[in-house]
Amino acid sequence: KSVLSRVIPQSVQGTLIFYLTWIVVFINVFFAIITLSRENLNFYKEGAAKTNFLGRILQEPVRELFKTGSSVTLNRLFENREPGMANIRVTIYDRNWWSKFGDPSRLPPEGFPHSLSPNTITSRSGVSGKSSREVFFAVSSGSEWIGTIGIGVPEFQFSGFYESFYQVAFTAGVNIFLGVALAIFIAQIILRPLSFILEGLDAIKRGNYSQRVPINGTGELATLGSMFNLMASALQEKIREEVDRNRKLDEINQELWEIYELTKTMGFTLPLQHILERFLEKAQTLSFSSYGQVLLFISEGRQLQTKVEAPYFPRIPREVYEKGLADCLGGNERIEVQWEGYTLLFHPLL
Repeated sequence: KSVLSRVIPQSVQGTLIFYLTWIVVFINVFFAIITLSRENLNFYKEGAAKTNFLGRILQEPVRELFKTGSSVTLNRLFENREPGMANIRVTIYDRNWWSKFGDPSRLPPEGFPHSLSPNTITSRSGVSGKSSREVFFAVSSGSEWIGTIGIGVPEFQFSGFYESFYQVAFTAGVNIFLGVALAIFIAQIILRPLSFILEGLDAIKRGNYSQRVPINGTGELATLGSMFNLMASALQEKIREEVDRNRKLDEINQELWEIYELTKTMGFTLPLQHILERFLEKAQTLSFSSYGQVLLFISEGRQLQTKVEAPYFPRIPREVYEKGLADCLGGNERIEVQWEGYTLLFHPLL
């Protein structure tokens, strides 16, 4: 496991290319082995077929050799052998395994058969450097064994094998190269949407909640991209709500702090005028207003008197102001008046 973790790439794209490459290599090597094995098998099949053919056609000429001593027919067959059979070694043996005609005698590692039944075929291991197998065809006259045809199956021709090997290796190399290029191309096509999603996740991690990924085509990765966009949208909206909530909490906290500062100041024995000035200042700060005033009843006559106000009265008619103030006093309730871009708020101090 530790060795695989060091060999296999850690990135998704590298891992996909790695496995696709190995699949391509394995398939091409497998077919190369099958091709070479099939060629080797065909070589031995061809050698066996030629051996059996020679053994059959040489029966009568060899029988003639042992009966009459004439080798004319055998000479004619040997001289007119096809080029493909010229490398097959053929030796004619008598019953005592003395060479009578053809190629030099070849003694198999297990030795010659002690005796052969008429019309039988026996094989032995090949002689190194001369044959891969030694096949013996019994020659008989009636029911009597009179001699043997020994045929050496040719050894595997490495020159032809090397030529075939180079051709197969070249073909496999080209296939592997094209397969690797195709694996890289497929990995890029498959993982391009995934790379967009990874880039989007990285952007969200950095705080960019407006990040979206392009969606092309259909399928699981397109569905994954749509889900990512939905998740990003929901997260962006949630973050926006949290920011608004935090802003409101900050405003409330600021208001509470201002109120706390005012009440702490009022705890000391300060003149009423100073307390009202501080009160109006805090009220304007918290309400972001441009003008404000505090009016108190005078105990003598129960009349309203302005105790503290901002320096500049807004550009509104006095009758609008007087009417809003009268409505507030009449109902002892908060009154809001809109006039040409201004909002006037009247709060009764009960």
